Amino acid sequence: MINKLFRNSIVRNNILYTISFCLFIFTYIYALQIDLITLQFQSICKDFITYNDFVISLLCTLLCLFISFITFLFFRKKKEYYYLSYAPSLFFLGILTSYGESFIKTFLLSFLFIALYILIILQKKRKIKFLFIDRYTFNKAIWKDEMVALIFCLGTCLLGNTKEMTHYRVKMERLILKGEYSKVYLVSNKLVHSDSSTTLLRAYSLNKQGKLGELFFLSSISMGSQFFNAAPLFSYSKNENIGALYFKRINKLEKEAIYKRLEALAKGKKERKFWGDYLLIACLSDKNLELFVKLLPQYYTINTTLPKHYREALLWYTHTHTHPTIVYSDNILEADYQDYIKLEKGIFNLNERKNKLKDTYGNTYWFYFQYATI
Repeated sequence: MINKLFRNSIVRNNILYTISFCLFIFTYIYALQIDLITLQFQSICKDFITYNDFVISLLCTLLCLFISFITFLFFRKKKEYYYLSYAPSLFFLGILTSYGESFIKTFLLSFLFIALYILIILQKKRKIKFLFIDRYTFNKAIWKDEMVALIFCLGTCLLGNTKEMTHYRVKMERLILKGEYSKVYLVSNKLVHSDSSTTLLRAYSLNKQGKLGELFFLSSISMGSQFFNAAPLFSYSKNENIGALYFKRINKLEKEAIYKRLEALAKGKKERKFWGDYLLIACLSDKNLELFVKLLPQYYTINTTLPKHYREALLWYTHTHTHPTIVYSDNILEADYQDYIKLEKGIFNLNERKNKLKDTYGNTYWFYFQYATI
């Protein structure tokens, strides 16, 4: 009787484990790691087709289920070990989504995961004959197995990369690969603080839309032209535009070398304006208004149709230099500038003034010039 109860309960629980496992894997991938996994496959297989998120999540779930089935073949004579067959799949998924994490963290968590798995198997082999003396002990064993399964799921989450900046970055890279540049801009706007990689991805997507001089500066951006030295998480030999974005993997450049490199690229007939806008934004990012004013006439006619940030920079330059080489005038922008100066002078507390200006003028070059640390 006990053996029959044992067999029926094992079947029910094995079905429950399978359903729970599939739901966890699918949800973990679809909700948290879809961008990272897609780019992993893209970097491994250059001809990988970018399906929609649901299809990729489903394929990964089936792959993990297949790995679990292979593992179960080793435990087929001991069906009470069934839930342990999912651990290798969970470990594989954790390693797959750990890209970008530190080696030490990944190594230590991997060691703990494998050690726990081995210890549980050894304990099962030693105590299996004592687990089914009565129904109470049997139910207690089932709950213990479920707790172990939850621990393995938690181990997968801990192994996976959970850094917010990394997830924003891979989402932006994936959108660029799909050519959805406007969505990259929207994602970058959500960042409270930007790093060099997300700043460069933002610049690239805006430049591809011809809006770099209009929308680049935000209150979250606080760095000079060194963001051009950023390196991608993944390499894309298939997409030459991505390669060009990272200067084709040349060595890290100093500020003056970045100017020279961009200026040399801008002299070419191909994509002259593309690289010219990069050069002008590099100057503005370094707050180098003198060089900006010198280079601007090479790419644009000086009038009121200039991109927004270029007009803001020229007006700031005109008001802050005793003998400006270019005197820029724009009645509408001048009114905004005077309101900015009035608001700034009306608040004496530095933090309060900065926060107030950020709310209204955080997306202007004036705010960047005064408050961004480079």
